Order: sequence, then C-alpha cells, then structure tokens
Amino acid sequence: MPVAGACGAQFTANTMATVSEAIGLALPYSAGAPAPYEIRDAFCTTAGEKVMELIALNIRPRDIVTRRSLENAAAVVAASGGSTNAALHLPAIAHECGIKFDLFDVAEIFKKNTLCRGFETGRPLCRQRHVRGWRHTASDEDAAR
Repeated sequence: MPVAGACGAQFTANTMATVSEAIGLALPYSAGAPAPYEIRDAFCTTAGEKVMELIALNIRPRDIVTRRSLENAAAVVAASGGSTNAALHLPAIAHECGIKFDLFDVAEIFKKNTLCRGFETGRPLCRQRHVRGWRHTASDEDAAR
C-alpha cells in the first residue's frame, strides 16, 4: 500500500536509511519508521539534540564511522535484501572518511551473509519491519527475527 515518504520496500532510499543507522549516524530504530508515523517527530527532535551534544563534544561523523561500522552496514544490506546501490555508496562513504573499504570488501561481505527469514520474497515491507522492531545491526538476535 502506498504511503507518504520513500517507497515501502527496501529500494535505494530505504537501504541508505538503513545504512545510516547501521553505521551509527542515525538514532536506533529511526531509519525504519514510515514517514506518516508520529514517532518521526520525536526522532527529529532527539536527533537535533544529539547533534548539538556531539558538536559540543567535538565528535564528528568521521569519528563515528569505522571500517567495522561499514562492514556491519554491508551485512545489514545483505540480510535485509537491500539495494545493490549500497555496494557503491558504502565505499564512497568510506572514501570520504579516509577508510580503506572498497567494492571487493562489500562483495565479500555480501557473499557471507544471507537474507533474514521473511525477506526471501521481498517481505516484510519496511513498515512491517518497523512494527516488528527490527534493528539495523548485524547480530544473531536480529537474524533470528
């Protein structure tokens, strides 16, 4: 069912939102909340507060994004059936952060990770994942959902 915001499936927009959470640049659970959900307002307010806290502590995105967070994001993309465009975007993010992480690294991670149950047919949709509380981290607990 069409809703406001990005398409309701794991295409590029939702994949990269997932990546933003997986690499630590978005608040936990914020990437999956559909556009019309009121919780998005709280995420926006909290994100603004967190940004101000990080600036005061002199913590920048390059201090947060690490090779491990990029590996985590690639595993999450593979597990969620995300867009293959992430294979280009992740190395670009790495490059901007001065981290060696290329398309071959992404491909190796994609090969090692399989889709989580329920994603084989492109389901559940992003809204359903949000309602189920699916976090965008590559952990055994998430893989079991």
